[in-house]
Amino acid sequence: MVTLDRRKLTAPLLAQAAAFVVVLVIGGVTGHESPSHPTVPVAHTSPPRITSAHSTKLTVQVSLHGGIGATTPGVPVEILKDHALTPLMSAQLTEGTPTDLVMPAGDYQVCVNPPAGWMFTGHNTGAVPGLDCTMVDARSPAQTVTFHLTFHSSNTGAVPT
Repeated sequence: MVTLDRRKLTAPLLAQAAAFVVVLVIGGVTGHESPSHPTVPVAHTSPPRITSAHSTKLTVQVSLHGGIGATTPGVPVEILKDHALTPLMSAQLTEGTPTDLVMPAGDYQVCVNPPAGWMFTGHNTGAVPGLDCTMVDARSPAQTVTFHLTFHSSNTGAVPT
């Protein structure tokens, strides 16, 4: 069994406590306390421009025209890589509710499948049979595509709901 001699431990403990007090006193004398003046904010630079190697935000929305009180439950939208027509993502569009998609910057075919009785009135690239598509160059930080759909009762004889 080992016994400690308290007399031999007292001197080192008192020396350590005295050194700590000296550090506190020096800090107080030299002004190492919180500054009394407000901090000056650092100027922030604007975020870097998104390039083709980064992501971009694509907002896709639908606008309905014609038919009094005409609504549609949802319009399927497909985002395809332009040249390969590889599906990238899909969503459901409703009027008045834009859909924000984050994707790699690049060229895309954005395609919709309008419900019965509705027609896309924009330029259709014809990239995908049975869908109405438009070409999008999504290389800027944000891009918006609006599909304008017009109700034509003569198309199917359907009445908008």
